[in-house]
Amino acid sequence: MKKYCKICTVIDLVTRLLIEVWFHTNPAASDTNFESSLLQQISGK
Repeated sequence: MKKYCKICTVIDLVTRLLIEVWFHTNPAASDTNFESSLLQQISGK
């Protein structure tokens, strides 16, 4: 049985390196579930 999830990643556009990875176990989840994490990442810089 296959398991699916929704993944959100943040990469550095200059170095192309991975900065953060978040996932939600519900593959039908809305992308807005990652909004607070993304905003925290942006405001931290």
